[in-house]
Amino acid sequence: MIVSAITLILIGGLVVRARSGSSGDELISEIEALSGEVELQAAQSDALEEQVRLLADESVAFAVDRPDDYDTNVAASKIHRYLAAYEIEAAELAEAYAEAAVSIDRDRPEAYEELGEIELLLGDDFSAAEWFTRAYERADQEGEMRGRLSSRVGVLDSRALSVESALMLFEQAGGMGYDPREDVRTGIALAEALVSSYTALEDDLLDQAIIFVDFVWAENPANEPLSLARQNLYDAVGKDNVVRALEGVIGHLSAEDEETEPYGEN
Repeated sequence: MIVSAITLILIGGLVVRARSGSSGDELISEIEALSGEVELQAAQSDALEEQVRLLADESVAFAVDRPDDYDTNVAASKIHRYLAAYEIEAAELAEAYAEAAVSIDRDRPEAYEELGEIELLLGDDFSAAEWFTRAYERADQEGEMRGRLSSRVGVLDSRALSVESALMLFEQAGGMGYDPREDVRTGIALAEALVSSYTALEDDLLDQAIIFVDFVWAENPANEPLSLARQNLYDAVGKDNVVRALEGVIGHLSAEDEETEPYGEN
């Protein structure tokens, strides 16, 4: 049962207690504030790991105190998913919290998105796509969430070597107010797909994909997995393909500059 899986959690033999004076709402805000740093995977530092572990421990206490609160369960799922980057066993607890949230409110999208993120982490792309689809169906049509979900499915399409579909979804995400470059997984997945499939692509499509990977890398140059994936891509496709792609984008940007009036002229 989900309830017993959550309420009987013991850490060091004792149920974890939240910091004195902190509230569930404050904890949710802290987890949300941390999400950008963790999801970019830009700083897998000891300090970040310590912060994730602290918030995960606190989320257990708040979930015990507020077992029927949807947002608390979603936040607990999210922070335990982050913890799973350090110890994969935490993914099981993240899934339990997300399932608990779904049982509380089946019409809200956040818990379905979390279940998709967990399956994406675990490598079950088929299940991830199903959960992301359910979340998309429930998300606000005008909100950024649909763009984020489109980007996540683009990652799945990249893994399936569907490069053209992935690029279309990344573009769609941008049109919905979500920048797919905010998630390094987009660049990593596309770069890895290109290494395996670039010989089957038309030059225009290959150029677009190389440029997209470079744009993601330019936003996150310190990310080691992304930098490695980009270098592997460059090594695989060869200098001529890379130069052609980059010359194309430089030419496009130059043409745009020529069409723009100099600043201050009427």
